[in-house]
Amino acid sequence: MTGRITKPRVYSYLRFSTPEQKLGDSERRQLELAEAFAKRKKLPLDESLRDEGLSGYHGTHRKKGSLGKFLKRIEAGEIPRGSILVVENIDRLGREDVLTALETITTIINREISIVTLSPYEAEYTRESINNGMIYQLVGDIKRANAESEMKSQRVRAARKQAKAAARDIGRMVTARVPAWFDPEKAKNDRVCEVIPEAVVCVNQIFQWKLQGVGMQTIAEKLNKQDGWERPNGWRASYVKKILQNRAVIGEYQPHIVRDGKRLPDGEPIYNYYPQIVENELFFAVQKLIQQNRGTGGRKDKCSNLLTHIAKCAYCGGNMRFVDKGQPPKGQQYLRCDNGYRGVCCDRYLIRYDEVETLVLENCAKLKPEQVLPNPDQQTKQCEALKQKLAGQAAEINDIDTKLDNFAIRVGDAPSKTIADRIYSEMDKLEEQKTQIEKSIQEAEQELREASRSLNSFKAWTNCLAEMRKAITGEDSVEARLKLRLHLAELIDRVEIFAHGYKQRMAPDEQPHPSTKTVNGKRKYVPAPPQQADDFLEAVEAKVTEFSPDLWDDEPFRSFVEHVAELRMTRKGRFIRVFFKTGATVDLVPPGSLANGMEMVHDKRRRIGWSFVSPKIFRMWQDYQTNYRKRR
Repeated sequence: MTGRITKPRVYSYLRFSTPEQKLGDSERRQLELAEAFAKRKKLPLDESLRDEGLSGYHGTHRKKGSLGKFLKRIEAGEIPRGSILVVENIDRLGREDVLTALETITTIINREISIVTLSPYEAEYTRESINNGMIYQLVGDIKRANAESEMKSQRVRAARKQAKAAARDIGRMVTARVPAWFDPEKAKNDRVCEVIPEAVVCVNQIFQWKLQGVGMQTIAEKLNKQDGWERPNGWRASYVKKILQNRAVIGEYQPHIVRDGKRLPDGEPIYNYYPQIVENELFFAVQKLIQQNRGTGGRKDKCSNLLTHIAKCAYCGGNMRFVDKGQPPKGQQYLRCDNGYRGVCCDRYLIRYDEVETLVLENCAKLKPEQVLPNPDQQTKQCEALKQKLAGQAAEINDIDTKLDNFAIRVGDAPSKTIADRIYSEMDKLEEQKTQIEKSIQEAEQELREASRSLNSFKAWTNCLAEMRKAITGEDSVEARLKLRLHLAELIDRVEIFAHGYKQRMAPDEQPHPSTKTVNGKRKYVPAPPQQADDFLEAVEAKVTEFSPDLWDDEPFRSFVEHVAELRMTRKGRFIRVFFKTGATVDLVPPGSLANGMEMVHDKRRRIGWSFVSPKIFRMWQDYQTNYRKRR
C-alpha cells in the first residue's frame, strides 16, 4: 500500500531471515497478536510489511526490504502521526550494532510513530517512554540480539572455512548447490556430482557453435528449436553466455564470500572439484575468442558484412559502416566511412561492398575455403581440430601463467611453512602441466603442417573457393558467413579502404621499394606500397622514354598522363590495402581501377604468387586517340 494516508493505523511488520522460520507457527501467531492489538486500539491494520529471507544482522532488510521502504515513507511524511508499528520482538527491527539499530528506531519514534513489541510481553516505545528509562531495556535487548547473531555468524564462517579447506584437501563438496548439468537430487541427498548425459552433449554443442562464430542469441534460438536438454523457461542469450564463461565445465569451483552486499571470490579456485565435461582446448579456445570479440558489439544480424571490425577508412582510420540499399539491380550494398557519415574529420566516402568482398576472397592466399564449407572432408576436419587444439592450448598456457603469478603472491603471504609448502606443490604441478602442454603444442604444429600440405595446391584452392562462394549465398548462408567472418579475422589485421584513390602526394625521393621480412624464421617478400601521384608521373616517364623516347615529348600525351594521375586521386583510383597478421601488406585493385597493386596468380607449377598490376598507359592512350578521332 502506497500513497499519503491521513488517519493513524497499525502496521504489522514480519521478518524471517530463513525459510524455516516461516514454516513454523510464528507467522500465524504474530498475525493473530497484531490483529488483536489493532482491534483493541480500534485502528485499521496494515499487513503489507513483510521481509522474508532478509538478514537483520547485515541490515539487508533495511537496505533492500520493505522496512527500508517504510522508513523512507516515514521521512517523506506519508505515514500519519499517531500510527503504531507492531513487531513480535525488538530484534525483528534488526540485529545490527547498537548505534545502527537505535538510528532505525529513532527515525520512527521521532515522527511520533510508536513501536510496540508483543513478545515475550507487550512494551511500547515512544520518545517519552525512552526518555523515562526504557532506553536501558532497549539497549540491553539490542546488545543481546546483536551478540547472538555475531556468535552464530562466527560459527557459520568457521564451518564454511572448514568445509572449503576440506574441499581443497580431500575434494569434499562445500555445498549441495551444483551447476545445472548435474543431477540436483544426487547432489542434495548423496553429495555426489552425477552428470546429466543430454546436458553434457548440449553444453559441448554450445561451445562448438561459439567457436564457429555463432552469436549467443542465435545459439539460444537454435537450442529452443531442437530437442534435447531443456531449460525451465527456455534458452536465453544471457544463460548461454553464463555457460560459456563458467569454469565449472572444466571442473573448477570458485568459493565466494559476501561483503557489503557484494559477492566476491574467496581465495583461489578449487581445481578438479566437479567432473570435467568440456575439454580444456575447447574451453580456452572459446575464452580467447570471447576476449577478442569483447567490446565489438553483440547484435544479431545476417552476417552481410564479412569485414566487420576490420574494414577501416584509409584517410581517417575510422570504421567503414555497412550500408544496405537493397538488392541489385535496384539497390546495392556499400561500405561508407562512419566518421564522414557523422561529419567528423572525414568525407562520406563510399565503395561497393561486393567489389571489396570479391577482392579479399579471391586474393587472400592464406584463405582456407574448405573451413567454411558445410560438409568438410576428413582432412579438413582434422586440420580444424588441430587448429582448435592449438588455440586452446595457447590460451591454457596463459591461464597457467596467471595461476602461477597468483600462487607466487600467496607464498609471500602464507601464515605458515605448511601452507607455503602446499602452495609450492601446486606450483610444481602447474609447471609440469605447462611443460606437457608445450610439448603437445609442438607435436600438434607438426601434425598440422603435414595435414595441410595437400590442401595447399592452387587447383584445390580454386575449387574450394568456388564451392565456398556458393555456400555463403542464399537464405541459409548465415552460419557459413559467420564461419568465414571468423576465419578472415584470424588472417587479416585490417583492411584499409581507399574509396577515393590516392589522397596524399609523395616527393620522388620518398618513393617506397619492395623488401623482404623475416616471419617465423623465414624470409618473406613484402611488396612496396603503391606509388602516389607524383611517383606515377615519374614511373610513366621512365617507362615511356625506355620504349618510345619521342612519345614523352608529345605535349598531348603528357597532358593525358597528367590527367590520368589526377583521376587516380578520385573514385577511379580506388583500391584496398590488406594488412595480414603475418606482417605482410598488399594492395588489391578492382577491375577498371587506375591504381597500382597486386593480383594473385599461379606459376607453371600451380604455386600461388603475386603479380604487379598498374594502369596500361600505352593501351589507354591508343584507346583515347581512337575515341577522339571517332568523335571528330
